Amino acid sequence: MVEDTKEMFLAESRAQAKASLVLLKKSADEEVNGADVTLTGEVHSWSERDLARHSAWGTAGVRNVVDNMTVGY
Repeated sequence: MVEDTKEMFLAESRAQAKASLVLLKKSADEEVNGADVTLTGEVHSWSERDLARHSAWGTAGVRNVVDNMTVGY
C-alpha cells in the first residue's frame, strides 16, 4: 500500500512537471528514467530554460536533472 501511494505521488508530480514544460514549450521535451530527468529540445529564452530546470528539480522523487536544452533566439 505504501509503495502504491509513493508511485501515485511520483506519477502525479511528474505530470505536473510535464504540464509546466508544455507551457513554455517551443520544442522542449523531457525523458524520465526512474529518478533521472533529461531535458532536451529548444526553448525561447534563458529564463524558460531556467524554469524548465527548476520545475524538473522541484518534482518529488527527482534526484538528477540533465539539461541538454538549447535556447533559440
